[in-house]
Amino acid sequence: MTPSKKQIAKFIASRIVEARERAGLTQEELGKAIDKTNVSVSDIERERVGVTAVDLALIAKELKQPLEYFYPTLATIRRKRDELNSRELRLVQSFENIDNVELENYILDFVEGIGRFAQKNEVRRTLDDLKWVVGAIKGTE
Repeated sequence: MTPSKKQIAKFIASRIVEARERAGLTQEELGKAIDKTNVSVSDIERERVGVTAVDLALIAKELKQPLEYFYPTLATIRRKRDELNSRELRLVQSFENIDNVELENYILDFVEGIGRFAQKNEVRRTLDDLKWVVGAIKGTE
């Protein structure tokens, strides 16, 4: 399923908000850093205006994120719950049980890191490390 323009724009805007908040910047601070007003940043984040390639590059640099962080792959476009397989649904439901933004961010960073290791064909090492972590977590229950 190819994402629509609207889905891609929504994804990019949400990633800007997430990265800005994670960096601890206000819209005004980000705006100053990229030579925009806070209103312009707000308009971008609310999808009232599209973000230019130049502005997105400046945003990525200021928020210390790789440019690809702001672009979705087909797998990262939000799907309806009934389109998720059982593992994806289990992951979403477990994540929804977390009620702490800081913990959510650590988990997201952790999962993104696992994805990078898997892409580098370091699956065996990643699996061994995860088995240890899961064992430690289960041991504390």
